[in-house]
Amino acid sequence: MRRTIKALFLTLLLLFIATTAFGAQITPQFLANVANGGCDWTVLNIARSEARDNYDAYINAQRENVSARYSANGEFSSSVTDTQRTVLALGAAGANVRDFGEYNGEAIDLLADATYNMNRDSVDCQGLTSAVYGLLALDCVSTLVPSDAKFTREDFINSIISYRLTDGGFTYWGESYDPDMTGMVLQALAPYKEQDNVKEIIDKAVELLAQNQLGNGDCSSWGTSNPESTAQVLIALCALGIDYRTDERFIKNSNTLLDGIEKYRLPDGTFSHEAGGDSNSFATYQANAGLIAAARFDAGKTSFYNYADTAVWRTTASFENNVATVYSDTATAAYFISAEMEDDIVKTVKVQSVELQNGKNEFAAECIGYAMLLDKQMRPLVRRIEEI
Repeated sequence: MRRTIKALFLTLLLLFIATTAFGAQITPQFLANVANGGCDWTVLNIARSEARDNYDAYINAQRENVSARYSANGEFSSSVTDTQRTVLALGAAGANVRDFGEYNGEAIDLLADATYNMNRDSVDCQGLTSAVYGLLALDCVSTLVPSDAKFTREDFINSIISYRLTDGGFTYWGESYDPDMTGMVLQALAPYKEQDNVKEIIDKAVELLAQNQLGNGDCSSWGTSNPESTAQVLIALCALGIDYRTDERFIKNSNTLLDGIEKYRLPDGTFSHEAGGDSNSFATYQANAGLIAAARFDAGKTSFYNYADTAVWRTTASFENNVATVYSDTATAAYFISAEMEDDIVKTVKVQSVELQNGKNEFAAECIGYAMLLDKQMRPLVRRIEEI
């Protein structure tokens, strides 16, 4: 119990530090690793902890990286999961990945290239992982998939389901259940938990995870107990709305999944991959992702990969005669906000719903600032209107 309280305290402390620190981590030195993919997971963690940081610097650096890669290879990466990872990080940071640079005279739609219009034969072109990350990328801001898309949302769901093992679990390869991959699958399927073809799969997988949780609260993958797998299970439970703090299925010898993660914390605040091991960067990232997911759950916020209440994807807009015309298709419905402002402070706000037309959310508003309403959860974000 003492470890549980300590872990929860550290989780809340992490969020407190993240939301009060300015520019603490996204520095020029940090951004030197953008081209090799070394920044994405960290930026995702920073953004999901709602930190105030220099996201524009990351977005601009990534925009240069994307343009250079498309110019050289005609795509972002030969690895679809690399593109999906970058989409998830950019989306959390507030970038509009539907219009992220230009290639051959056309806007680069990084999200489409990573998901429903990927230049591959199937959504599981890189196995189960590409189907999982693809679905997470589609759903992080409830992307509308066009009717003429190469792949549908159901293609991703059905592909994931097809990898189910006889015991109800999932794995990267082989026939043995793996908690890490099973947790990731549950995160992707969480928005569909009430669908008939998904509910039973989720229920069985959750029971399997509970049965295999270890006595210290952690989980074991490929014969090694570790914080990464434990964190993936924790993120999954939070996405499913299962209270990891009180659900008896996930409390072993009074230890919760948080206790299981805490077991690997080192004195410097990082985490090891194995108990008693050295600091490991990937273990640290995933352990912190689990802590952030838990803290968001505790605070009643959306799950780790649901950006609806914390991120508004930026939208280019034209501004003429005090009328802004804004384009976006990242939400299931479009809204505009008319904001009367004084000294950059919003005085009055009027919200008006706009119907979808031809699959696009196009709307105009007399405003100085604008915001979007995603999934009926509003987070006003006033931005400078940029000329197209």
